[in-house]
Amino acid sequence: MTVPAAWFYWLFPLVFLIHDAEEILLVERWLARHGPVLIQRFGRYRLARIILERAQGTTTARFSTMVAAIFIGVCTASYLGAKGQTAWFAAGVLLLFANVLTHAGQALFAWSYTPGLVTAVAVALPYCLYAYGSLVAAGFFQWSLLWAAAPVALIVLVLAFLAGYLAGRRLSPRKRSSSTSVSGPVSATERASFPTEQVAK
Repeated sequence: MTVPAAWFYWLFPLVFLIHDAEEILLVERWLARHGPVLIQRFGRYRLARIILERAQGTTTARFSTMVAAIFIGVCTASYLGAKGQTAWFAAGVLLLFANVLTHAGQALFAWSYTPGLVTAVAVALPYCLYAYGSLVAAGFFQWSLLWAAAPVALIVLVLAFLAGYLAGRRLSPRKRSSSTSVSGPVSATERASFPTEQVAK
């Protein structure tokens, strides 16, 4: 078996950074523009409404903090892979592949471009296929080890995401959204029907 060179494993963090740079640059502006529309469209579904309302007001700084926390996990997976523990590396790449599918689902859900879609298809997906193909060719790919490591990698990913989210809340205040509620904007007729204060004579 030919051991893959160290650069093969360290391509993972580079691909991750390229992909998430697209999200970091566009996520705040995209949510501000499309969030209210999606809430009105899918607000009748409780889970979708909760997710969309929680996403509203996300700032670039807060999102970047979450990405930084996950990036630590990506680098750890690459380091372990370069040291011969390829199961952890394969599990990390599997989660990246799952993220590619998530972006495809988000685009179908919103029926429009979503931040990260371009690099997910053009960069992350080809890398995932290349990584698994290389591991299989080198004889380092074992399904049993992958399925054993994948749940642990998923737990680490969730913990990193939560740590980044909580750190982002402390470091960057939540941007107050000016969007309207699910029920939609208030019409002129409704505003006219609001009770007015009585001025004491």
